[in-house]
Amino acid sequence: MSGGKNGTKTPEWVPNPRYRPPDPPHAGRITEMLEDADQVVAVSTPLLGDAGIELAVEPYGWRDRPRHYILTSAPSPHGRGGDGPAEGARRHGEFLKAFGEEALIRVPTRFRSSVVLFRSGRSKGGLFYTGDMGAGRPGEGHELLVELTRPEASDLLSVFRWAFWEGATHEYAGGGLTDCRPLGKVEFPRTESVRLFGPRHASLSNEAVKMLDGNPQAVASAGFGWGSDPEVAGRLREISRQGARVSMVVGLAESARRAAEAVRDGIYVAGLTESCARVLVVDSCALVTVGAGGRSSGDAFEIGLVIGGRRAAGVKKTLNEWVKNFQYGIA
Repeated sequence: MSGGKNGTKTPEWVPNPRYRPPDPPHAGRITEMLEDADQVVAVSTPLLGDAGIELAVEPYGWRDRPRHYILTSAPSPHGRGGDGPAEGARRHGEFLKAFGEEALIRVPTRFRSSVVLFRSGRSKGGLFYTGDMGAGRPGEGHELLVELTRPEASDLLSVFRWAFWEGATHEYAGGGLTDCRPLGKVEFPRTESVRLFGPRHASLSNEAVKMLDGNPQAVASAGFGWGSDPEVAGRLREISRQGARVSMVVGLAESARRAAEAVRDGIYVAGLTESCARVLVVDSCALVTVGAGGRSSGDAFEIGLVIGGRRAAGVKKTLNEWVKNFQYGIA
């Protein structure tokens, strides 16, 4: 990939003929984790319907003891649903019809993240997914799956419990949606190991800029662009000019001219046709949250994780693979 050369040529996004879509990261690992659940399974995702997820839920959910609680979007009366493609919306509706009598399914108004949580005996665990679990989702391979620590799983179970009993307006029962009211008994939890981002919570951009303070040596980002996050993108250019190794994965909605300027500053820029996870890796620390398409508004909030160690190293490796196997470059 290279930026536009000095002259009259206008920078443009150019497809990479060698690009190969990465494999979706979620279904197999979720299946493995659900095998350990024998008490409670909690699932939150904008869309359900991925065949692998259905197989993961069905054998363990309805066979014996686990209770299943699911937060997801309402089915579309036109089969197109939410912001997903028609096939994903159709499978989502089929999932609700098939499992609506077996699980407790509600529609949240404020909680906008994909998580799979379980409790088995005294153990708590879970997975955080930056996309959704619907069928045929665009860009589904450019998402991340992060295994939660016990404190993170505990915090997210508390958030999920509040969202389920206090933050939902409808539930799926009797083959359709019915109104439901807040229980009025579950307080909004205080979280210590996970971040909550939204207009009435912490600012994702401020968190990212804070991580970029100091003198980082290597930075990889995805989903932070000049149009969506100008402060973060501007700081990335400054860091690159100071000698740090910087890479950016952005959507094609971002300006090709701005991308070319970033390339001239020494940044490796990769373009995607669809949204992806929003991720920032600064040296050995990573911030992971949902894609820009799921950005919260009003009272809504989304989950973010700040992680280190092998989990951050795994995220960094994935982002490097996205840049190396770029879908579009600048010419």
